[in-house]
Amino acid sequence: MDRALGGGFAPLLASQEQYVDDFWRRSDVRVSDVREDCTKMSTVEIQQAIRFNLFHILQASARADDTGVPAKGLTGQAYEGHYFWDTEIYLLPFLIYTSPCVARCCSSIIR
Repeated sequence: MDRALGGGFAPLLASQEQYVDDFWRRSDVRVSDVREDCTKMSTVEIQQAIRFNLFHILQASARADDTGVPAKGLTGQAYEGHYFWDTEIYLLPFLIYTSPCVARCCSSIIR
C-alpha cells in the first residue's frame, strides 16, 4: 500500500494497461466468417465467448508464479482455494505460446 500510495495511481494504471494490452496482443483469437447455419451463435457471440474465456485464463494465471493455477481462478469460491493436478495440463499449451514464463513456472510445479 505504501508503495502504491507513494507512486500514485497514474503509474499503476499505466502498468496495468500495458500488462493487459500485452496479453491481448499475444493471446487474442479472432473469429471471422462463421457459417451461422452450422451454429446457433453469431460470429460476434462466438468471438465474445472466446474472449471471455481468455480473460478468465488471464485472471487465473496472472499470479501463478510459484503456486500453480487455482481451480476457479482467484475469485471462485467453489473449491476454497484448492489446486488440481490437471489444471495446468489443460492450460499449458495455451500458456506455452502466449506466456512462456508462466508456462515454465506451471510446468515446474507439475513435475
